[in-house]
Amino acid sequence: MKNYTLILIAGLLISSCAITKPYQNPQHAVYAKILTPYEKSLIDRKGEITKDIELYDPLDMNLWKAMLKGTLRIFKTEDPEVFNFVEIGPWVTMTRGGSHLLTSYHIKDTTLNDSLGNTLSKVVYYEDRLGKYSLEKKYTSRMIHHQLIQHVELFIDTALVSEFDMRILDYEIPKSDSQKRKVVVGVCNDYWEGKLVRTRMYDNEGNLIKESKWE
Repeated sequence: MKNYTLILIAGLLISSCAITKPYQNPQHAVYAKILTPYEKSLIDRKGEITKDIELYDPLDMNLWKAMLKGTLRIFKTEDPEVFNFVEIGPWVTMTRGGSHLLTSYHIKDTTLNDSLGNTLSKVVYYEDRLGKYSLEKKYTSRMIHHQLIQHVELFIDTALVSEFDMRILDYEIPKSDSQKRKVVVGVCNDYWEGKLVRTRMYDNEGNLIKESKWE
C-alpha cells in the first residue's frame, strides 16, 4: 500500500527530544511521528507498507528553504511503536534561493537507493556565502565479486580532495544506507591542489596495511 504525506516539520521539532529516543536517526523519529494510527495498524497486520513523503528537512534551520521527497519502506519490529524505515528509490532535496516562501524549488541533492536501502548513486551540494551551489560529495555503488562496493568522492571548491571505496557488510538487510555497516577497502587517495599527496591501502576487512605520502 502506498500513502502520501506533506508535512511542516516545525511542529514536530518541538517534541524532538521525546520522539527521538527509540531511533538512532532523528530523521526516522520524524518519520514515526507522521504515521497515522491506520498506517500503524496496517504495518502490524501486513508487516510492511510503502509511503511516499514530502517534508521539510529537519536539518534546515530555516525550516522552509529545503525539502525532502522520496519513498519509504516501513517494516514492523518487535516493538509496536518502533518501525524500521528504509529509504528506497529516488530521493531529492529541494531548495529555493532568496527569502520568499513563494520562490520556486529546484533540485539540489539526489540519491538513488535500491529496494533494501543501499545507496546506488548520490550527489550532494553545499551552498557558499554567495548562494552558489558546488559539488561536495559523490557516491556510486557496484557489485564486485558478490560484494557491494560504494565509491566515495569528496570535493572542496569543485576540486577532488579524497576518494575511497567502502564495502557494505550488511547490504542484504533492509535498512537505511546511513545505518549500514561499512568498512573502507582498497585504495584511498587524498589530493591537494590537484596532486596526489597521500595513499592508504586497506584489506577487505578495513584494516590499514600500507600508507604512502608525498610532499
